[in-house]
Amino acid sequence: MSLPLKSVMLTYLKDGEAHWDYELVERLMNESGKNSEYWKFQFRFWLMEFLGCGLITDVGYEEDDGTKFKAENVLSKYKITDLGLQRIETMLE
Repeated sequence: MSLPLKSVMLTYLKDGEAHWDYELVERLMNESGKNSEYWKFQFRFWLMEFLGCGLITDVGYEEDDGTKFKAENVLSKYKITDLGLQRIETMLE
């Protein structure tokens, strides 16, 4: 059984390293074949949900120069929390 895309995105952070939102979105877009602006927004929204639920934490910010999402947007760097790792271990693996 394959995981839903939202769960797949969370597992990308399982390595414990910090990742930029655009890196995570690009990876999921490439692997899923969902390459529209709608999905780009949706994938970023999921990251905000993970942040709000305490599954990830933000560890850095940068202003987009227009090459990632949109000029003057905020780019975020995320890292998984202990709670996020626990959720992956108990619910996704």
